[in-house]
Amino acid sequence: MKIPLNILKVLQDDKMAPVIGNPDAENVIYEFFDYNCGHCKNQYFVLEDLISKNKNVKIILENFPIFPISQIPAMATIASKNQGKAFLLNKALFENNLLPANYSNFSMEELNKKVLEKVFKIAEKTGINLELLKKDIISKDIENEIQKIRNLAHSLNIHGTPALIINGELYPTFMKLDEIKKLL
Repeated sequence: MKIPLNILKVLQDDKMAPVIGNPDAENVIYEFFDYNCGHCKNQYFVLEDLISKNKNVKIILENFPIFPISQIPAMATIASKNQGKAFLLNKALFENNLLPANYSNFSMEELNKKVLEKVFKIAEKTGINLELLKKDIISKDIENEIQKIRNLAHSLNIHGTPALIINGELYPTFMKLDEIKKLL
């Protein structure tokens, strides 16, 4: 599906979305993802491989938390952009399991607290200034950013993750490296 120009403009003008890869690249991929989605984790590794091999690609991270528990890591990643550490935090969040092994035994409030603690531990290990992150994460701007991405996703009939927009075309599914390379 071709993305309407008005929606592409909103995505292009979004200064809060973290960017990985070459910020000046001609090939642009918008990735709608959720940190607790198994397919998104696999997609992360494919995209990381892609940007390590192709210097003419930039990936714009569109945090689209499908699961309520994913709101916290999404907010932290967006907030970490203020410190220039979004790429590092995104990588670390995908490389670590955010949920406790017995997560179904916790209330949502307890689970949110545990995930928040885990996200802060991971952030601190990446060299993020934790006090600044704690201040930035509660910004109304970050909450508004996530809601804006949700609204955009829904306007594009994206109801699951991962979903990629590659050079203006929507691909609402996990994609292999070879599939992506053919589109660039």
